Amino acid sequence: MTDPAVEQDVVDLLVEQHTRIRDLFVEVESSSSAARAHAFHGLVRLLTVHEAAAEQVLHPPTRLYVHGGDHIVADLLAEEYRTGQTLAAFRYLRRDVPAGELRAFSAALRTAEAVTPTRPTPAAGKD
Repeated sequence: MTDPAVEQDVVDLLVEQHTRIRDLFVEVESSSSAARAHAFHGLVRLLTVHEAAAEQVLHPPTRLYVHGGDHIVADLLAEEYRTGQTLAAFRYLRRDVPAGELRAFSAALRTAEAVTPTRPTPAAGKD
């Protein structure tokens, strides 16, 4: 039997990840309290890893091989920036998640940031 992960190409993987990201956005919007905080944490983690990996692995060949690749990558970076801004301004967390859980998620986020192999995107820090 063939391992599906071995047969899956990068486009299949991206589609799968984008579906999971979309599902997590829906879960965050439709959940309450602890479930919302859990979904939000999963969403932030997946987006962070996904964006960092895409920037390192996919942006260079997109720029090199795809007609208009520089513009495509620029659009992707702009979208990532907008998503980051949306998540950064997620005012519902303080409203719906108990303070103790927010503190626990702060520690979890610091841990995730410490182990996630990322580097800032060119769009990071722009307003």
